[in-house]
Amino acid sequence: MAQVFSWPGFFMDSPINHPASHTIRLRYPWEKTLRIVDSSSQRVTETAAVKVSVPEPMEDLSDHKAVYQRRFNRPTSLTPNCVVRLEIESWEGQLESLSINQSPIPTGPSPISVEITEFLRVQNVISIGLSPQSNRLPQVTGSVNLVILTKEAPAS
Repeated sequence: MAQVFSWPGFFMDSPINHPASHTIRLRYPWEKTLRIVDSSSQRVTETAAVKVSVPEPMEDLSDHKAVYQRRFNRPTSLTPNCVVRLEIESWEGQLESLSINQSPIPTGPSPISVEITEFLRVQNVISIGLSPQSNRLPQVTGSVNLVILTKEAPAS
């Protein structure tokens, strides 16, 4: 079952496997940058962004912090009765940050499902920050989807 989040204005109460009105799979292109920290000076250097697919192939792993970004347009079929969720199936390493349009979103263990309807703009950016953890190198290993659900209209 998906991790459920509740914070002001947002409440998630259903599992990641739900009947969806429409699912948009966010595969290619994701931009991945690595954040390399020099252990002696604590200086952080970012590599140039490279385009990757998500889930990422195993040979692209790194032991540095990784930031995945994916740009997308607001789905055109949204109505006032629609709810949009961001669902991340799985990842390796520690999920340090998650945001949409630079607005932080609460994180937890995988899989997660959070409502992002109120954050959507005409053009959007999802950012997923991962760091190595134990023997787990940072990598998005599962699908990342936008799920559009239609709320039931109130009974008349």
